[in-house]
Amino acid sequence: MGANAALATTTAAGNVVIGNDAINTGVFTGDNNVVIGKLAGQDLTSAADNVLVGKNAGYNTTTGANNVSLGSISLEANTTGSRNTAIGAESMNDNTTADNNTAIGYASLSKNTTGTSNTALGWAALEVNTTASNNIAVGHAAARSNTTGTRITAIGYAALDGQDTENDNIAIGYNAMTTNNAGGEANVVVGNYAGDAITSGDGNTAFGHLAGTVLNTGGGNTCIGYGSGSVLTSGSDNVLIGLDAGNVSTGSNQLYIARTNGNNSVASVWIYGSATGACYQGNNDTAWSQSSDERIKKNIVNSPNGLAKIDALKVRNFNFRTQDEVTVEGLNTSDAPGLQTGVIAQEIESVLPESVTENAHGQKEVRSDPIFWAMVKAVQELSAKNDTLETAN
Repeated sequence: MGANAALATTTAAGNVVIGNDAINTGVFTGDNNVVIGKLAGQDLTSAADNVLVGKNAGYNTTTGANNVSLGSISLEANTTGSRNTAIGAESMNDNTTADNNTAIGYASLSKNTTGTSNTALGWAALEVNTTASNNIAVGHAAARSNTTGTRITAIGYAALDGQDTENDNIAIGYNAMTTNNAGGEANVVVGNYAGDAITSGDGNTAFGHLAGTVLNTGGGNTCIGYGSGSVLTSGSDNVLIGLDAGNVSTGSNQLYIARTNGNNSVASVWIYGSATGACYQGNNDTAWSQSSDERIKKNIVNSPNGLAKIDALKVRNFNFRTQDEVTVEGLNTSDAPGLQTGVIAQEIESVLPESVTENAHGQKEVRSDPIFWAMVKAVQELSAKNDTLETAN
């Protein structure tokens, strides 16, 4: 139906053609196409099983098959690309040979030419993607500026909006990681405004509303919790967990497990770890608290471990081997530098076996609690001896 519709159809069968100059080509042999709209499927020759609806929809398609094009100039430049779905005006209108794309929304994947296996849902989602493949963008302007970046996932209004050539980024949330445009790759951000300012930082993970929101060039950071890492800008390799956790902006290799943006050794910062591996508790204590209520214990008897056990322990000086010097597979050394003072697990095991455990690889580890309580008992025994001596005198 329509002037010059299917004008040169020869052996083609099962086609529905409606619109002026629809499938108005030299020779047309394709089967089972549905073409509706002025100049829709204008250049179809042997293409089959396409649905092209809208002015200029699938205009240049020649042999591409199994495409769905709904919207004015959607899939307009497509020639041989197959199994594409373009719904919305100007969706995938520059696609030429690319296959297996899905674009739903005005101008979604509009500039894509040869990129394959992309999914774009939303107004201008992946709008200027050209040759990149395996991307997912869901939301208004999601990954709108991406051109050649691959394996990216952007879900949410303007998520990854500034991204252009970077790879392997995942951004989920309103304005999540919208600024990235200077090489930042392999970042994962989830939450409204999460990682919003990342430009060139790599390998960051941010989960939570406003998590890592001002982070720009730092890399390898982990921010988990509402506002975690909210002052972090260029620091790298930090771990920040909790509400507003992390009073660090440019520092690196630090740990904060906290409920506020505070300094170490305050109650709201349960644990702070320094770049050298030292840890500070929020109560500025040197030991962990433990449950010890008599009402949860049974079989209570006096311990026999005391002065004799302590006398049998050997306190040693030593250096840790480097990992290359460890010859037993599965054992992991420490990177603590210089001369160390401590005990040897095998020697402790013969005196206080309850102090020694083994991990899954057979590496022996020492628990200090039994040693501490044996020391308490030893002090009591020495005190009793001292009282006896004083009485004798």
